[in-house]
Amino acid sequence: MELSWDAVGAIAESVGAVAVLLTFAYLAVQIRQNAQSLDRQSDIARAQIQQNRADTAAQMVATITSVPENVDVYVRLLNESNLSKSGLSDVENARMTSILGMFRAQSENTFLQYEQGFLPEDFYRDVGLSLIHI
Repeated sequence: MELSWDAVGAIAESVGAVAVLLTFAYLAVQIRQNAQSLDRQSDIARAQIQQNRADTAAQMVATITSVPENVDVYVRLLNESNLSKSGLSDVENARMTSILGMFRAQSENTFLQYEQGFLPEDFYRDVGLSLIHI
């Protein structure tokens, strides 16, 4: 049996088409696996961000509660709706400014992370916004 060049060409074309289809199938699987991997990495990054936020909050609490004078200024800050500089000594004012600075930095960071999609809305609403009301 003798094959003509036309038959050989047709067979080669068919093999090439099958190879292209297999390549596309392989690439589709790879793209799906890559997307799943990126989703997992994103979830891990969000978890790390939330853990870092919890660590920072714990450090803030430790900073405030480790010194009785800080606790006093913090309690006054929470209890007095119109606490002014004139009602505080220079040292108390410095303590209050430091405490408020920590909360401001934490609030700004929370907002930016939420805006960039690193924090889920429920976390931002329940935890992040609670800092603003201090």
